[in-house]
Amino acid sequence: KFKHTIFNYLKRSLLKLTEIFAFSILISGTALSESYSSLRNREFNHQSKLNVSINNSNSYIQIATNSNNIKKGNIVNKKNKLIKPIEFEDLKNLIFKNNLELKAERTKLDQSKNKLNIVKSEYKPSMALSAGGFPQFSIGEGSNPERKTKELKASLDATLTYKFIDPTKKSKINIAQDELDKAKISYGILENEILAKAQKYFINLQLAKQKVNIARNAVKYSESSLDDAKLLNQALVVSDIEVLEAESQLSRDEKFLNEKINELELSEVFLAEVIGINTKSLKNINIGNQLIGEWEMDLEESINLAKDNNAELKQIELNFKINKNKNDKEIGKSLPSFSLVNKLSSSLNQGQSNINNSIDFNKIGGNYENKIGIIAKWDIFNGGRNQYIKKTNKVKEKEYKIKIKDKKNKIKLQVKENYANLKTAFKNIFNASYQVQRNRNILKISRLRFNAGVTSQREIINNQRDFTQSKLVYANAIANYNNSLINLNRFSNLNAIKLCSNENNSTFRLNKLNSSLNLKDACNLKLYIGFTTSMNSAEFKKYKNNIN
Repeated sequence: KFKHTIFNYLKRSLLKLTEIFAFSILISGTALSESYSSLRNREFNHQSKLNVSINNSNSYIQIATNSNNIKKGNIVNKKNKLIKPIEFEDLKNLIFKNNLELKAERTKLDQSKNKLNIVKSEYKPSMALSAGGFPQFSIGEGSNPERKTKELKASLDATLTYKFIDPTKKSKINIAQDELDKAKISYGILENEILAKAQKYFINLQLAKQKVNIARNAVKYSESSLDDAKLLNQALVVSDIEVLEAESQLSRDEKFLNEKINELELSEVFLAEVIGINTKSLKNINIGNQLIGEWEMDLEESINLAKDNNAELKQIELNFKINKNKNDKEIGKSLPSFSLVNKLSSSLNQGQSNINNSIDFNKIGGNYENKIGIIAKWDIFNGGRNQYIKKTNKVKEKEYKIKIKDKKNKIKLQVKENYANLKTAFKNIFNASYQVQRNRNILKISRLRFNAGVTSQREIINNQRDFTQSKLVYANAIANYNNSLINLNRFSNLNAIKLCSNENNSTFRLNKLNSSLNLKDACNLKLYIGFTTSMNSAEFKKYKNNIN
């Protein structure tokens, strides 16, 4: 009978709780919808005091997951092995999918989103249940006056609370939202840093492969020169010292080749680690040392857009907003706050307590009580604390204005420096190309002079060494241009590199009359590729025939 009574009691209690809960939601629903719709629609780029704006469409605020594009652009299989040759534009997708540091940073974004939801949940209706003995059995006796107790009791309390006026509400949610936006910016900065690192490793891999080719070609020439020196020495045409010099040059070139092979292996390891693929997959990829793209904007346009899009500048602006909202939250604590509270208490008992007659344990009773009211809190006086907080806000505003101005000056300096470096690197390609062609012609003339009997084998060996060095300088010039382009793109935060493609018309040729080179012509620059053809040239064959 007692169990049946408890069941009916719980049923009635839950029905009343449901009614009260629905009634409270009905009362507060309108306020909730208006409050949270305004919060969801608030402008993230609004900052009245500093008069600054943050573009929500910027790549640092919106994380471009582009899962469909990534799936379409798969270049690795499940074992992280390449299924097609890697291209420069594939690096972003690879680091997004495989880079462990970036994956860890994305978990921080999820944490910030959850923190925002936690803060918002504080201002939604909440209900708590508590039981003061469920059940609770009491037995006892007393004298003067005589009292007896023997009772089995069950009680249940349900409290529904809703903070419908809280001056700190908007500030708390704004702080959590700004922290989330700040986390997105931090993610974008890290993604840009890792992407720039991967791009530089890609450029270094290009350069390392080119240097290995140059070194192997130099070894072939040195071996050929040594064979020629030995042959001429046997014919008593040259002295032993020229044989020794040819042997010494071959040793230097072989040492140089070993160093460049080691650099190539390290470049493969570094790139594979950043983009998260198997190192062996990079060994069979033929990556030529070529220009990756061009910069289409002039200096002034680059500076202005860099100021508008700089992620670190946005972080400073967000830090000011967060600090201001924290101070507003502290001021809000001293303002009136109101909460709607509804408490339903019910109990069921069998037996009796505190009576002087004999106890009837079969007697069953129960009761319930519902209280609804508004709780208010207001700190009327706090020693002038709010005034000091407002003064602190004004000082902080001045501090952040100075920081923003200083950061803009540094951005301008960085863009100018990297833009100048890019122009210099582009001109160096022009100069290094002529150096290669001149040294190639000098070597050709030396062989003709040797065929005419007016020079020695030693001169040819020296000119061949100069030709090899000029090819290295030219390869480094291309790599320096690419690295300068990556640096400018990173510091300006514009993602404004126009990638070169096979469709670019190679109509622009290096010419002594090109006194002013335009960076927009980079992809149309006809690069010098005469690195491996000289051993098949007519003058080289004629030179070899003469020696033979």
